[in-house]
Amino acid sequence: MTNSTSTKMKWKFCEDFNVKLQNAMPISKLFETENYEPYWLSEDEAKKFYKMPLKDITIVAPDEEKAGVKYAPYYINVDSGENPSFTVRRFLFLDMPLETLWWNNVGNGRLFCALMQFYDYGDTLGNGQWLPQKPMEIMITNHQDGSGEFMFIDGNDPTKRIRHEFSGMDVSDLYMDVPEWGKWQTLIKDFKSRTPTV
Repeated sequence: MTNSTSTKMKWKFCEDFNVKLQNAMPISKLFETENYEPYWLSEDEAKKFYKMPLKDITIVAPDEEKAGVKYAPYYINVDSGENPSFTVRRFLFLDMPLETLWWNNVGNGRLFCALMQFYDYGDTLGNGQWLPQKPMEIMITNHQDGSGEFMFIDGNDPTKRIRHEFSGMDVSDLYMDVPEWGKWQTLIKDFKSRTPTV
C-alpha cells in the first residue's frame, strides 16, 4: 500500500518530474548544457536542495504496477527552504490525475492544506472504455478561518464552472506537522469526505 511504513520507502529525487515520460526533467540544467538526458538527484543532492530557497526539488514515490505497467502513483513538488511547503500530485494511472493537495507551511513546523483538487471520471472507468472521459475537476480552497470555496469544472468544457463559497468549516484536520525526511507518505490524506456533490 502507498501509505505503508513497515519498510523503508525507496524515494527518487529530481528537479522536476515528467509524468508522461515517467522520468526526470533537469529544468535548470537545460539552461546550462545541451545534455537533455534525464537527471536524477542523489539523496545527498536532494537533502542539500531541500533547504535551499528557490531551488526546485521533486520527490517521486516508489513505482506501482497496474496492467503490467510500472508508474509513479504520486510525486511531491517541494517549495524548498527553511520552511518548506509541499504539493502532492496523485495519479490513477500514468498521467491520469486523481488528486492534488497543496500543503502550505504556516510556520512553527506546521502545514495547512490550503488547496485540494479531485478528479471524477464518472462511471467510464469500469466499462472497458480506455481512455475514459475527461474528468470533472473539483477544487476546494481552504482558509485557516474556516472559510473557502468549492469549484466544479467540467472536464469537457472548462469554461463551465460552478462556484460555492462556504464559512464556519472545521479545519482542525487540515493541519499536520512538516514530515521528517523520508516520511513524505504522511502527506497523503483522505479528504474525499469534504467533496460536495453538484
